[in-house]
Amino acid sequence: VDISLLIGSVASQIRLLYSVKILRKDKKTPDEIAKIFGYKSSFPITKALNNCDNFSEKKLINLLDALADMDYKIKSGQTSSDRIFDIFLYSL
Repeated sequence: VDISLLIGSVASQIRLLYSVKILRKDKKTPDEIAKIFGYKSSFPITKALNNCDNFSEKKLINLLDALADMDYKIKSGQTSSDRIFDIFLYSL
């Protein structure tokens, strides 16, 4: 498994959680948020809304920073990809 693909996938989900959290503060409905993201269904937004309460905005930003740092360290050869991703998962 390519760890860079996993990092990208996890980062994408975290960005969605963060964006949904911000848009909900602006009183957007799931259907409005889905339209903003170009989704045909509001189902993924509803799921994200249910999950975004588990994280503060600061935690989501910190997770994105950690993923970006991890991606850099892997691509620059500073660390082992398997090891650092495991450590990240345990930190959740």
